[in-house]
Amino acid sequence: MTRLDLETKPNRPQFASDKPRRAHRSVEAMLHEMAYVLHLTEMVKAEIITEIEAKDLRRKTSNAELCF
Repeated sequence: MTRLDLETKPNRPQFASDKPRRAHRSVEAMLHEMAYVLHLTEMVKAEIITEIEAKDLRRKTSNAELCF
């Protein structure tokens, strides 16, 4: 940046890009996406809990068979 640049364009950053700004999404769209992610998270959590309970049940039944 030269002295001439400072005199003619004092408030413009030297390396500013002229990219178009991305349009902001609506609040409703963001809330919808968050609700969808929460729904998927709850589904995965339920599957994990089901798998853990099934594993525990198999372990308990195999231990009960060893007792007899």
